[in-house]
Amino acid sequence: MLEILLINWPKPQYWIQLAGVYQELGDEKTSYSLTEAAYKQGFLDDKPVQLVNVAQIMLARGAPIKCAWVLEKAFKEDRVEKTPQNYKTLGQCYLMATEYEKALKPLSAAAKSESDGDLWFQIGQVQMQLTHYKDAINSFDAVAKAFEKSKDAKEKDKRLTAIMQKGQAQTELKLFKEAHETFDEARKIATDQKDKRMITQWRNYLKAEEAREEMLKG
Repeated sequence: MLEILLINWPKPQYWIQLAGVYQELGDEKTSYSLTEAAYKQGFLDDKPVQLVNVAQIMLARGAPIKCAWVLEKAFKEDRVEKTPQNYKTLGQCYLMATEYEKALKPLSAAAKSESDGDLWFQIGQVQMQLTHYKDAINSFDAVAKAFEKSKDAKEKDKRLTAIMQKGQAQTELKLFKEAHETFDEARKIATDQKDKRMITQWRNYLKAEEAREEMLKG
């Protein structure tokens, strides 16, 4: 009946309802296609939840950049609320599309609102990859603060890794004194031999960089 209604009287509600029925039947491909077609015709412009759903559909279908375009357009036109979760979705879409620079702003907005240690860790790693070392130091500080009192093993490991990566960023910025202090901090909380060896390796690299800098100064 919905298909007949859609063919003869293509109202927005019929597109959405038919997509929902196919979703319930487990036919995600048809459901996604109907939802995307409704979006392209502007039938979802006054439905924030559906617009976010379209973005997530684009992501699920392996088109993360289209996901980002949908959300960016919705944000620009004030059709979707700028919540931490929606910012996070936008950032993740850009990350999956390897648009790392564009991912940082929405991810940072989400992390600031939620004080999200995991998200700050991800942001810090992206910043390191982009050689944004000063920003990475701030992100790793946020990770260390978020997980400072955590008893969870994974969060404790992530805090240690963040501190070590902060030391790496300081080394790259030639903040040698600060880097030594950071690696001292990491050494105090490291319990695993593998982590201790890694800290030693970074200390050796730090000392080599110091020596090289002194040599260049003559």
